[in-house]
Amino acid sequence: PHGRGIIVFLDGWGFAKEDKVLYLTIEKARYLNAMDLDTSDPFCDIFCNNYNVQSSVVWKNLNPDWYEKFEIDVTNPYAEINIQVKDKDYLGADDFMGQITLKISELADGKEKTFTMLLKGEDMNIDEGFDRGELTFKAQWSERMSEEDQDKVKARLRMATRLQAWARRIAAQMALKSM
Repeated sequence: PHGRGIIVFLDGWGFAKEDKVLYLTIEKARYLNAMDLDTSDPFCDIFCNNYNVQSSVVWKNLNPDWYEKFEIDVTNPYAEINIQVKDKDYLGADDFMGQITLKISELADGKEKTFTMLLKGEDMNIDEGFDRGELTFKAQWSERMSEEDQDKVKARLRMATRLQAWARRIAAQMALKSM
């Protein structure tokens, strides 16, 4: 365990919380290959820091939109994110459609970045000579925000929205008076 994790572990929960978190949003895939006759049922299988999470399945779609958010505990800057796009099959194993890999160290500045990457084959070093499609996602690796900090950010956004609405209302009233 890293950071506060040992306290959580000793407290009887049996898992460790990392000091840093990977905030990941899987947005969409485009131009995927059909794996079932003329269509596919794609989903994303995400691996990072010994965690495995999955997106939902988008049925019969070669250009799926997910816009699903994930939080993965990861403090190790040498870790990698591996996102595999697969075709869901009820009978037999799911079909591999393509994958991308990204080093956590590319996110060291703590800012959210948007990536659109071409999907690679099972051996990432071989150029297969055909297009597997592309995956668009956002990733940010930063310090874990406490719930209190998250509430403060939400409160600031609400106040900013109210202030904008108030300013627009005054501007509209002034425009009406000048007519």
